[in-house]
Amino acid sequence: MIREGQIAFNSSVFSLFDIPFGYLSVVKEGDKVKAGEQLIVLDKKSETVFIEGFGEIIVKKDDIVKPGDVLCKHKGILKSENMKSGVNGTVLSINDNVIEIKIYNAETQLLDSQTQSTFNSIVKKVEQGKILLSFSAIQLNLLISKGVSSIGNFSYNSQQELSKMAKPKGKDIDMFSESIIVTSHSTIDLYPKLSALGVNGLIVNSVDYEIYDKASVLEVPLGVISGFGDLLEDETLVKWFKSIEGQKVWFDATFNRLVVPSDKCPLWIKTKI
Repeated sequence: MIREGQIAFNSSVFSLFDIPFGYLSVVKEGDKVKAGEQLIVLDKKSETVFIEGFGEIIVKKDDIVKPGDVLCKHKGILKSENMKSGVNGTVLSINDNVIEIKIYNAETQLLDSQTQSTFNSIVKKVEQGKILLSFSAIQLNLLISKGVSSIGNFSYNSQQELSKMAKPKGKDIDMFSESIIVTSHSTIDLYPKLSALGVNGLIVNSVDYEIYDKASVLEVPLGVISGFGDLLEDETLVKWFKSIEGQKVWFDATFNRLVVPSDKCPLWIKTKI
């Protein structure tokens, strides 16, 4: 059974997007952004350096340099002098003995997906290295959860289907990798098995308390919908789960909720509120 207040349509779900050091926001308060739209870019002011060389310049355009690499050298009467690179980067140009290097710092270079909005959202605030985003969504409040919040493609699977997967194969990895899995009940080996497959989260309708208590949660969050023991699933929820298969969702383990972006409240939820 769905508990009172367990599921609802929320017109303003808030999420924080951290702006890493070396990046700048390209959005402002009030902007509407679509899923996949750029939120931040590298700070151009700190992306390149200019080095005044001397003597013979050894590097040339498009060379990749790292700290300690010799950029130029000068042979003196008593001794030779070398100028070395202090950064990782690529030589963009050499003009009048000035070497322009585009800096590459592995710690600050993000994947495209890490600089973009995950969902269609409205920018509420941009300040102090953070972007506050808001979007409408269906929110399923979990009884309890632990682990690190994550985002992934939703997948509902019966406990029987998952139990049959004794030795995961390549197709299983492709199917479950980076997904948020929901199922009826967790066995003692299910969580570690799915974790090894690279899932981004596991939510179960019910679970034995000892299994939940002993689950080793590192990067994969684990959540419970109904309670502990072997409880029946709510048929309305199961029908909804099957209807959102493949949709990108947010497992917010901090506030014990599954957040499914949606522009409007379905009729069946209105009867449950």
